[in-house]
This record gives sequence, C-alpha cells and structure tokens, in this order.
Amino acid sequence: MKRLLCFIFLFGLVQGNGDYWVGHIDGYGSPVVNRHETHHAHIEKPCHLHDTNCIRQFFARNSGCTPVHGPAPDPYIIKKGPIETPHSNVTITINNAQLKGLNTGRIKEFYINKKTGVLVLEVVFGKIVVYSPRTVVTHHLRGREPEERADFTNIEFIDMSLTLTIPYHNGFDLAHSHVYTYMTNKPHLIAGPGLTKGDYYTNKKWFDDSALSAEEGMVSQGPIYISVFMQSKICDFGYH
Repeated sequence: MKRLLCFIFLFGLVQGNGDYWVGHIDGYGSPVVNRHETHHAHIEKPCHLHDTNCIRQFFARNSGCTPVHGPAPDPYIIKKGPIETPHSNVTITINNAQLKGLNTGRIKEFYINKKTGVLVLEVVFGKIVVYSPRTVVTHHLRGREPEERADFTNIEFIDMSLTLTIPYHNGFDLAHSHVYTYMTNKPHLIAGPGLTKGDYYTNKKWFDDSALSAEEGMVSQGPIYISVFMQSKICDFGYH
C-alpha cells in the first residue's frame, strides 16, 4: 500500500476526437508528425486510441516502466481510505472496501499538446462499485469533539471519467502530474441503518447530498483508481 501511495503521489492528484490525428507510428513504434498545417497542428496523437499496445510502449519509452496487459484486480481492496466532504463537515473513512469495475475502463483520449507541453490521458469507467463493510462517518463540530457512526456503504458510479495530465518535455514529469474526476451521472449510494437512522445530526445533509459527497470524495479516490488501472493494464511503474 505504501508503494501504491508513492505512485499516487507521482501521478498527482479537452476532450478531442479522431479528427485531430496529425501523426502516425513508424515501424519502430516512434511517433512521426505529419507536416500539414491545421488549427490543431499543436496536438500530437502518438497512438490511435484502440492501439493499447502502442500506448503501453509509449509510456515505457518515456518513463522506463514495464508494459503490462492486465487484467486489473477485481475486486481491488482498499484497506483504509479517508474521504473528505467539506460541504457537510464530514470525513468518510472506508475500511477493507472492495473496488469492482476497473476492467470496464476504456481509454477515450490520448494526446500531447506540443504548445503547452502536456500529455493527456482520459479513461472512462463504465461502472465502478465500491462496497465497504464498515464505513465510519465522522462529523466535525465547531469547538467540540467530533461525533462518529459506522455501518456498511455501497456506492455505484456510472460512466466516470478520469483525466490524467502529465507535463511532457522530452519525457514525463510524473511529480507534477494531476488526476481530475468528472461524473456525467449522479452516484448511487446505499448505506446501512447505523448511518441513516436516529437523530444523528449529519444524517440529512450528508445522505441527501450523497452525490455531492461522492464527487468531493473522488478528489482523493480518483488517483487510486487510475493508478491501479495503469499499473495493471498499461505499464508497471514498480509501485505496488
């Protein structure tokens, strides 16, 4: 887990289309840029989106990682993961959570912006389910000790997009990379009675705004998802 966190740190925490292709791959797997001028001339696509092997080799050449072909673990176990939801003053901590659906991930965008020096990789997951047998909800109170409750949670994400951006100048600058999570559908949350019943002060705001809580939580969880996907299906950076 410590090594995985190192990888997540390195991966930090524009969608184009097929018409942007301005290059091709030579017989040695190296990008060759066409010289025709278009208003997208600064966009270079080193690989076609369906050519996952080309993408693997591109990462290997630029970072020294080892190409891998998956699959990703299903489920992948998150032993402990704190999730901050500032709008409700709550910290949600999942324990021994089962993360399923990483193999539904598909690369939807992959390009280099030669003008800005940034590589963009977008992965869209058709369905991600996170089940935690014990989720601790900690409500932080002003001038008082926090209150806690615990029970199971199950949350489902549909068509969740994770966009990885990496500074690219003759190689990757992984230390300054970033992962952004975008959700086209509201997540669906099921929580046990220990989190939804009684007079617990945070119940209504936290549960009624569960979609917002999930979106805020993905700020910290998104990098875990894409790092496991990359380590399992694209290139092994040596952090497990």
